[in-house]
Amino acid sequence: EKALEYYDKALKIQEKCLSSSHPNLAITIYNMGSIKRSESKYQKALELYNRALKIREKSLLVNHPNIARSYHGIALVQENMGEHPKALSWAERAVQISEHSMSDEQPHVQLYRNTLNRLVKNL
Repeated sequence: EKALEYYDKALKIQEKCLSSSHPNLAITIYNMGSIKRSESKYQKALELYNRALKIREKSLLVNHPNIARSYHGIALVQENMGEHPKALSWAERAVQISEHSMSDEQPHVQLYRNTLNRLVKNL
């Protein structure tokens, strides 16, 4: 709860100082979404992850690792909500981007693959 309070304060400062498409806004918003997901507030987490994704899509290249991170976050929330086909689609996109933009040794690549494999098994 305290972390979310500080993220909210940080976001308000960032919104005053940065452009609306600055990647740092997306990081803060994404982190707020992660907190909501950990609290099982999936709808709010999904809203925050989607908001972060929109900023990232405006400010980063389409194959940027942070876009893959947003896709993965959305996949996890969809999985938590029982929306496995939607989660699978997002996870596939996360893996696709990560395999093209990061080396196989990167922990995120393995994490995204593990999520994808789990979703495939649960369909």
